[in-house]
Amino acid sequence: MPHLLLRVFIEVAAWVALLRCLWVFYGLVEMVWQRGRDGRIRWDLSMLVCLPEPFLLVTAVVLLRWGIGMPEAAAAPASLGAGLSLCGFLISQWAFYSYRAVGTGHYLDPDHQVITTGAYGLVRHPLYLGVFLIWAGLALAFQSWGVLAVLAVYVVPAYTAYMRSEEELLLSNLGEAYASYQRRVPMLAPRFRRPSGRVGSL
Repeated sequence: MPHLLLRVFIEVAAWVALLRCLWVFYGLVEMVWQRGRDGRIRWDLSMLVCLPEPFLLVTAVVLLRWGIGMPEAAAAPASLGAGLSLCGFLISQWAFYSYRAVGTGHYLDPDHQVITTGAYGLVRHPLYLGVFLIWAGLALAFQSWGVLAVLAVYVVPAYTAYMRSEEELLLSNLGEAYASYQRRVPMLAPRFRRPSGRVGSL
């Protein structure tokens, strides 16, 4: 039974990562087809640095799941890894349903507005929070120091630069509306405020 549970947790983390990659590849095609033709995409160094990330994630899954066999690992960290992976994927999907026009790359649509509802009311970059959780979940599920190293050395720094570049673009075009949003909503770590305990009066 413990081995079966371990296998289930590992399969969940692996397939969540692959689903995320398929979604990103679709987003890349859509980006070039819809926004690339009319020059709305801003290609910069941070965007180019992030482009290999989904390919690295696919490679990591293939090597871990099909290349070097199932790990001899404990079910507890694997269960945590599967949970993190699922959370990352669900947050990414929530971001998509919160803003249906969201896509890959730096861009501004003609009617671009600051989105403050749904996942974007929790953090400013829910999609990239999802990326980090999926990578961390994969590392935990397989107990892979290699995947953890890629996350720490490449994925987090690359997407941090990407987010900052994206925010510069939004600030320069949306002005105070986006600046106010930045002040109210954290970049990646949600703020969970405790109730004040005071009873309101009419």
